[in-house]
Amino acid sequence: MQGHGGLADSFLSSPLWQPLSRLSYSVYIWHMFTLEVNSRILRTNTYFSNYNFMLNCWSVIGITIWMSYVLYVIIEAPFGGLDSPLRTQQPRAPSEQKQSSVDVQQDQLNDGRNLDEPEEPKKEATTTVSE
Repeated sequence: MQGHGGLADSFLSSPLWQPLSRLSYSVYIWHMFTLEVNSRILRTNTYFSNYNFMLNCWSVIGITIWMSYVLYVIIEAPFGGLDSPLRTQQPRAPSEQKQSSVDVQQDQLNDGRNLDEPEEPKKEATTTVSE
């Protein structure tokens, strides 16, 4: 559905969001892992300050995005097209196939005759004279 979002639709449909959308789930998973590692590394009490908090936040975000990108390049990108050979399309029956616009135009040009059925030879009309 397009055309109903206005400014929000055009902003969120921007191609600038595509790299983030490819990494979003991986960022979520690695973010949890990075937070867990950072919390378990500390062995002593630390002094809390705004600077330390911001340093910790930005380092976690940077490490998370870096790990997500590396694993995307190593795992997801090469195996991304692997499912297409598994999804082979089975041939459909002729009754299920849709006619293209060219086929429809050809049918209209043939004076309403159905070209799928064999044409029966026309019998000549014979007149008999009754006596």
